[in-house]
Amino acid sequence: MSRYRKIDVRMWNDAKFRSLSAPQPNARDLWVYLLTNPYTTSIPGLYHAFPETLARGLEWLPKPLGERFAELSRNGMAKADWTSGLVFIPRAIRYDPPANPNVVKGWASAWDELPECALKTEAYSFLLNELEPLGERFAEAFRNGCGNGLPNGLPNGMPNQEQEQEQEQEQDKDAPRGGDRFDFEAIYEASPGKKAKAKGIEALRKHVTTQATYDLALAAAKRYGDEERAFEASGSKEFRAAVPNFSTWCNQRRWEDTAEGGLFATTNGKSAAQLLAEESKRQRLAEFDGQP
Repeated sequence: MSRYRKIDVRMWNDAKFRSLSAPQPNARDLWVYLLTNPYTTSIPGLYHAFPETLARGLEWLPKPLGERFAELSRNGMAKADWTSGLVFIPRAIRYDPPANPNVVKGWASAWDELPECALKTEAYSFLLNELEPLGERFAEAFRNGCGNGLPNGLPNGMPNQEQEQEQEQEQDKDAPRGGDRFDFEAIYEASPGKKAKAKGIEALRKHVTTQATYDLALAAAKRYGDEERAFEASGSKEFRAAVPNFSTWCNQRRWEDTAEGGLFATTNGKSAAQLLAEESKRQRLAEFDGQP
């Protein structure tokens, strides 16, 4: 039996459906709406929408929608650039992969209509990384159809075919530090975890073999580092998962969990969200036990 079911996105605008009682703001219903709302496009998990628009569709106010979206973001399930109006659900493509390269070619028009911003560049790298294992024809269709609409045409200086030939000729002169194809030192310097550097670099050499993967890993390390520095500067005493060794982060390919890296850092195999939930439960039980 198939594990997937088709849903007509017009359901959300159906008069009978909208006459039913609406749910109170919660992350589960928001997750379903983010995956199936009428603003979604042919590109899995990537579309143009603002919080006010999504809130109207669910009959919520923007503030509680933002709070529930933050819950999804903390779990690495969704992210958004609300200034530009771009929503990205990274893992959507894993559950709705394109059937063939022609499907990917058909993404071009939807891609052109998405607002240009850093999140769009990040999404490009992530999607390309997901398409490459499906075959070069999938990746080529994506690069050709969706390589425009980004700074300098391609994200983070990702080369096109002509640039690749020139870069190969210049590679010996301009090789990254350590003689590697990619500048793994930059990932290390951006990451907040500084222990076991040598083992981490070795893990990167093993796992990071494409430009798209390198871009994704570097972006994740930068965001993770920024996040940790901001948390330390805030002086917050909120419970937070420990920063893993650099080698652990690299060996476990944490950049694949979320491009925000630190939001999905784990301790003893548990994510920060899981640990926070457990800590909250212990506090509630303690309060209950202390009552007469």
